[in-house]
Amino acid sequence: IARASPIVGPLSEVLNTRGLVLRRSGSTMEALESFREAWSVSHAAHTAAYSPAFASNIATTLEMIGRVDEALEWYEKAEKGAEVVGRQNAIAVNLMNRANILSGRGTHTAALEMFDRAEKLILELGRPALIAGCSAMRAAALGRAGRAAEGLEASLAAEKIFSQLGDRALVASVLGERATLLLALGDIPRAMQALEMSIETFRALGNRPALLSTVTARAEILRGAGRAIEARDSLREVFAGRVDSPALPVFEARVALALAEEASGDLAVARVAAREARTALEGTSWQGTSRDAAVRESLKQIERLLAVEAP
Repeated sequence: IARASPIVGPLSEVLNTRGLVLRRSGSTMEALESFREAWSVSHAAHTAAYSPAFASNIATTLEMIGRVDEALEWYEKAEKGAEVVGRQNAIAVNLMNRANILSGRGTHTAALEMFDRAEKLILELGRPALIAGCSAMRAAALGRAGRAAEGLEASLAAEKIFSQLGDRALVASVLGERATLLLALGDIPRAMQALEMSIETFRALGNRPALLSTVTARAEILRGAGRAIEARDSLREVFAGRVDSPALPVFEARVALALAEEASGDLAVARVAAREARTALEGTSWQGTSRDAAVRESLKQIERLLAVEAP
């Protein structure tokens, strides 16, 4: 209906909303295509009021698949567009997202200062969802900066607001991130509990990419605690079903499975999983992304496994 209309506004909005639904359900690449078309339609029609939101959604989706340099460019484009039309909430959101990337790259002071600027704008607006989002992202940034106790306080504040808003997916995301903070504080039981609650929600929502990543995080803790068989079984269960995830999370999960199989004593199966992990990475552009160092370390583990002589 929207495509048949001579007015482009409805079409760009429908495409953008479709992208949000696709992304929430785990169809990341389809979501990216929908967001790009929404922005192109809006930009071509010079509807400046809409373009910043669409640009921000493109950036967030690019960030999700590890294309961080492109994401930064789109966040900056979205922020400039928001300044033109005077949308303070959009300016704050893009500041938060840029700060999150800087934090992931280890530029902690600049990232936290950027979060401060975003938080000031958000508090003036009084938008609960934005306040919670800023708290959640700041929590992760504080954890990366070695300030896990402060991060935990911010995480709890974010969860409270998201729970009040009834956003189960964001509550699950906060819980998954919180596990990292709790591990840094040495609280393994609470970290496991947070991950299990997150897994339960993502499974119920059918969000396969988020489920895969959270199960992988839990499996790594289990293997480290000497419970390799549990780790192996949880990953096998996920891979037994449909896996609709970007290549990098699939690679990470396959690596975790290979290491769990090895720790469980089945080297032959571990080598199969290692080869599948290497295959999952083929054709992806992970070099120079936020996961570069982690991928290189995982590849070392894969090559080590494949070099081991089978009994």
